[in-house]
Amino acid sequence: MASFRRIQLFSTPWIACRHRSKPNIQKPKTPHEQRRIFEAITAPILQEDILDPKRLCFNVTKVVRESEENLYENFLIQDCRKRFESAKVLLVFQSNSLSKNDLKEIRNTMISKCGKVELKEWDNEILRSALAESKFAALTPLCFSRNVFVFPENESQLSDIIKVTKTLFTIHLLGGVINDTIYTKAGIVDYSQLPTIDIMRAQLLQTLNKLQGQTISNLQYHVSGISSSLKHLSEREDNK
Repeated sequence: MASFRRIQLFSTPWIACRHRSKPNIQKPKTPHEQRRIFEAITAPILQEDILDPKRLCFNVTKVVRESEENLYENFLIQDCRKRFESAKVLLVFQSNSLSKNDLKEIRNTMISKCGKVELKEWDNEILRSALAESKFAALTPLCFSRNVFVFPENESQLSDIIKVTKTLFTIHLLGGVINDTIYTKAGIVDYSQLPTIDIMRAQLLQTLNKLQGQTISNLQYHVSGISSSLKHLSEREDNK
């Protein structure tokens, strides 16, 4: 049995050792000169025509791949563009990581204190595509982060909306559009401090009525003065 036993050589761990540094596979060292010459001589020389797979195939047909249209994305772009074009007043706010519940609370707060207000959110790519070829193209620099767009019914709600948003720390006013004119934040604030169109009309009518009354009184004063002078003149002639 001892003759059939496999002979195992005993080797100590000190025999296997590495006399060089660990090889770097990503950045191998440059080979010696003889090996470089050998590799340069034995390197295969291939023609460019052979490497081109299109020229190897005799039945190659040119296929034009048409980009598939995303119908839902086109619908969102058209809806965003129509909403911008039909809005008389538009405010742009930058939001800080708003959730759906936070946005719902902001909407309810604005509706309860400012009246009927609509809040909208779109993706930045949708906004850029919708505003690129429209009269609101100057608003595209604002489409770099998450924004909230507020659409009030009329201009009289601006002051109330600004008062409400000052108490909210999740949205910040960037600018807006009023009657197809783009305003900055300071311009929106100044515009909100102006009186409403009804008040301006009442002031204009009051001014016109006042001027009309002054004109009538001035005309009557001159007419009455002329008539009194003529009356005195006629009395003097009668006394003579």
